[in-house]
Amino acid sequence: MDADLKTLLIGVGAMTQTGIMRRARIQTCRTCHHPILAGLDSERAALEARCDLDRLSTTGEAEALLAGRTTYDLHGHTGDRPVLERRDQWTIRTPADSRLVLASHTCHQPIPAAWTTPMPPARPQPTQRELF
Repeated sequence: MDADLKTLLIGVGAMTQTGIMRRARIQTCRTCHHPILAGLDSERAALEARCDLDRLSTTGEAEALLAGRTTYDLHGHTGDRPVLERRDQWTIRTPADSRLVLASHTCHQPIPAAWTTPMPPARPQPTQRELF
């Protein structure tokens, strides 16, 4: 990226010194080299959000919060670009099972399997007899 463009983006608050922008992107943690999702967590007064890639269940979100991790909604926003938004007292009322919720990344502490949302069971394919 051009140095002048980077300086301009940092100056207007569209990018941080470390290159994090509003749009969430998969990166590698600089410390532990684990894959993470990173992006700014808001349009205004944003902080850098770095999340593990494991989707949380509603119970898993509670466990993550009790463990001191911040949770984020991952969703499309303005042209379906993926963005992270911090879950607060208003958005946390919607259960994590109905949204794509991620926990903040902590080096060398992977998300326990008990916190994650299991994939829905595959629907059985109808047999030819059932089709007619």
